[in-house]
Amino acid sequence: MANPRLRAAVAVAAVALFAAACGSETTEPPAETTSSTTTTSTTLLPTTSTVATTTTEPEPVGPISLALDEVPALVLAWGDGTGDPLELAQEIIGFPLPIPTPPNTSALAISVDMFGGDLESPWEWDWTYEVLSSDPMPEIDIHAAEDTPGEIALREFYDPIMAELGWTYSGSTGSDPGDVGGPNSINHVYQSDEPTLTVNGLTAAPLPAFVWADEEQVFGEGVPGYQIDVPFEFEPDLIPVPIVQTIINELPDLLGAQIVDVDILSVVRPESSFDAEHGLRYFEFSVEWALSPGTSAEVKQALSIDLGPSAFFPGEESFFDPGFVEATEPRIFGDGWTQPMVFLDRYEGSAQVSGDDSVGATLEIDVRFEPNRTVLEELPD
Repeated sequence: MANPRLRAAVAVAAVALFAAACGSETTEPPAETTSSTTTTSTTLLPTTSTVATTTTEPEPVGPISLALDEVPALVLAWGDGTGDPLELAQEIIGFPLPIPTPPNTSALAISVDMFGGDLESPWEWDWTYEVLSSDPMPEIDIHAAEDTPGEIALREFYDPIMAELGWTYSGSTGSDPGDVGGPNSINHVYQSDEPTLTVNGLTAAPLPAFVWADEEQVFGEGVPGYQIDVPFEFEPDLIPVPIVQTIINELPDLLGAQIVDVDILSVVRPESSFDAEHGLRYFEFSVEWALSPGTSAEVKQALSIDLGPSAFFPGEESFFDPGFVEATEPRIFGDGWTQPMVFLDRYEGSAQVSGDDSVGATLEIDVRFEPNRTVLEELPD
């Protein structure tokens, strides 16, 4: 683990440099920061915002999952949205690097995407978190002949932080197309000095990480912000996102089904929306499997009438008795089959099977984590 005094010194220096750059248009770009490469790698776990230094790495411990009773607190924390943005991203989606955002920022969005699905090639997992800034953004002008204050400030803030993590600056890209006069954005790219890292208990190959500054983080709203994108490659069939592993652990045997897609995406809904009472800030979970040919009937039964002890329940909130949950039968539309599900006695979800069983249908499990959902009671006899 990093020396906390060293981490504090790096953070204070970075904040001071960022603040100085915000008030100056003559600051020169910093020299590129490099760090020595060793044959060891860094263990990075989503439990703290302390910057880790390169150390001797313990053996990977296997995929990390959340305890089920931790999930509601994380849903509430995201719904509240007032916590430290990095800590929220680490706790909810297992954000793999302790990369903070500049001062006076608030959490806007989180997401995870998996690209892969076959067993012959590595699977790429991409983590992202976004923030809004209450401070003015230093000017970013990608058409200028020289770096502008916003580009310089971003380097001065992140170069020391990334160097402490063992990552080196490798280039920058402006928004394309960028409107003359803005709003513009800039991203700086960093490469790990190590060929492998341990991420959430699993060995991973780091891909280039991106830090973004945008003069208008949400289109049309005129509010600046920042975005951090960190992708890694893992061996096939490994799950490096704790909340995903937790949910999969609650499913029955899917008879050789293969994961082909994973998505976690946060949503901010307007106060006028139909479901606003369930919370304006929430996140959605989705995992898709390719089923083995000839197994869809058994999988459907396992997810409905034969579902044993699980955090999933094959039912939904009663339409006639709100606040109570009732078992429901699957709904069939053409070749589509949908079983409404309730996760942890409160969160709405579904299991959906579609496609040709003779060649292998697809299964998708969805859960909507809304913060104002309360525990549903069983209907009285």
